[in-house]
Amino acid sequence: MSLPRKKLFESVKWGLDQQFKEYKNDPNGYRLYKTCAYLWKKVLFDDPVQKARKRGRLSDWNPEILPAKKSLFAQPPGKGIVIGNQTSQLVSNIYLDKLDRFIKFELGFKYYGRYVDDFIIVVPEKEYLTAKQSVPLIENFLKTELDLELHPKKRYFVPVSHGVEFLGARIYPHCIYPSNRLQKKINRAADGFNRDEKEIDTIISYLGLIKHYNADKFLDKLFDDYGWRR
Repeated sequence: MSLPRKKLFESVKWGLDQQFKEYKNDPNGYRLYKTCAYLWKKVLFDDPVQKARKRGRLSDWNPEILPAKKSLFAQPPGKGIVIGNQTSQLVSNIYLDKLDRFIKFELGFKYYGRYVDDFIIVVPEKEYLTAKQSVPLIENFLKTELDLELHPKKRYFVPVSHGVEFLGARIYPHCIYPSNRLQKKINRAADGFNRDEKEIDTIISYLGLIKHYNADKFLDKLFDDYGWRR
């Protein structure tokens, strides 16, 4: 919701320039380049708010139910891209490539992972203080280079032995479990499916996610609770 569209397009355009630079004297390559640039511009600067119609209960638009940070209607001009577009996660990853390079190469953190706007840094205990002192540097980089802010309430320092929550998982040194939050979501979806309020696709999607985790005990209980067969 806070991505600046102009800067985002500049990042994508730079990538196109690099990809097509060897075809700059080729008429067919140049036409393809111009077509791609045009399509990316149309996608990234699309503002569905201008043509949107609010349907259903207006009470659902109450800020207590739909927080401003989750709605394009509450963003300043030129900020925010459509979450539902298939291109949005891709360009978000492209845009934050600069952050990846800053953390990996300038700050020198070896064990770093990110997907869209969630990232983790794992360090040996002796480097804990260095990692903590790097937070203001990361905040400053995000603000000055990418026009973004690090969420003040969604950061934490935790010993690896306690497990680190990331992308719906709780990661330990030798295993990965589905997080408590993900387990609750799956149980709610299963309950909704049993009451004909959720589609089977939702369950399949969750099962496809947690097959990458050590989740046998959770799945055994889930299937037993709802009378399913694995």
